[in-house]
Amino acid sequence: SVWLRADVGLLLKRVARRNNRPLLKQGDPAEIMTRLRDERYPVYAQADITVDSTDAPHEEIVDAIITALQGYFSDP
Repeated sequence: SVWLRADVGLLLKRVARRNNRPLLKQGDPAEIMTRLRDERYPVYAQADITVDSTDAPHEEIVDAIITALQGYFSDP
């Protein structure tokens, strides 16, 4: 599995573009996102591959994922 890890600030910026996140409507979005991150990180951290997602163009993130996958599958 691949975990696209991003910081809370970036996640909030991304979810602000859409209005389809009911969990974030139940209070302060930053507090909710931080709580969800803290709850979910232990599960996400079990991924075989972790790629840091940034505000870079999608193509750069895809390239980073492909590079990580190639490294993962080329290891003996």
